[in-house]
Amino acid sequence: MTARQATLDFTPTAAGQSLAGASCCASSLPRMERFDALPNGWKLDRSWGSPEHGWEPICNGKSMMNGGRKGLLRVVKMNSQPIVDSCPAPAPPPEPERIELTADETKEAAKITNDLARAKFKEKLLQELMVDLMVCKIEGWSIAEYISDLKTLIDQTASSILHNE
Repeated sequence: MTARQATLDFTPTAAGQSLAGASCCASSLPRMERFDALPNGWKLDRSWGSPEHGWEPICNGKSMMNGGRKGLLRVVKMNSQPIVDSCPAPAPPPEPERIELTADETKEAAKITNDLARAKFKEKLLQELMVDLMVCKIEGWSIAEYISDLKTLIDQTASSILHNE
């Protein structure tokens, strides 16, 4: 096989000519020289991307105005084995240790969890109340009236829950 592999023809469309039916294939690409090996004096050209997979853009180092030429260099995989095969497979994560609990321990664990959740809820509720009290103070609203309204709301809720039981 020769160093120069093939060239592609490119026929630009005239102004106003329809591009209907045009496809992006090798015949619609600009004329590019293709090489299997990098010719002497040529170098990889990173100023433009290759339009095709498996080819790298190259140029002869001259300006296109002064006889510069561009081409495509075939990229050959040096190793036929995929890179993934050379890496060891990740070890599966260890399974968490299972702890068997008795019925009493299960109830105790549930109680501790619920107590913690309630404590966190009370803390968040208190933080929200402190923000509301600060707003009352800034706006000049009655803090005592706000707290009284909250107490009434809590009492009504408690009485309706106890009444339904």
